[in-house]
Amino acid sequence: MQVSNIQFYKNNFDAYSKIVGFSYSHIKGGGFLPTAKMRLGTAVHNYLLEPSEYNHEHREIVIPIANAIKAELNGILPFLDTELSVTADFEYAGMIMPYKGRVDMVRTGKIVIDLKVSELPLNKSIAHFGYDYQVNGYMAATMCDYGMIIR
Repeated sequence: MQVSNIQFYKNNFDAYSKIVGFSYSHIKGGGFLPTAKMRLGTAVHNYLLEPSEYNHEHREIVIPIANAIKAELNGILPFLDTELSVTADFEYAGMIMPYKGRVDMVRTGKIVIDLKVSELPLNKSIAHFGYDYQVNGYMAATMCDYGMIIR
């Protein structure tokens, strides 16, 4: 697969949603209403990566999860770009797909880190939701050789 026309944006989720392209969520059939568990994951995500978007709900659950993630990251968070939107053209066998993704954390050209909050063990979450495909798209669009999912 060839990747071209890569562009990066630092924007909020609403602006990202308006960008033309196919995200992994779109491809796998997004458009569903978020569940309570998904909203919890979003709250943890916002607390860590977009504090201005965090509405302070479920602090008794969100803060311990966020602190556990910070401990896993072991101080590298300040060295990563967070919430980086990316668009690119993915080309294979003469067909071009306009791609878009919003990467949780990235050091462009080095590593993508994707956060997941799930009650399932990580290997089951990856198999069930296809998170490995999502991270591979992020890696291709950000020219990274490594990808990591932190649960």
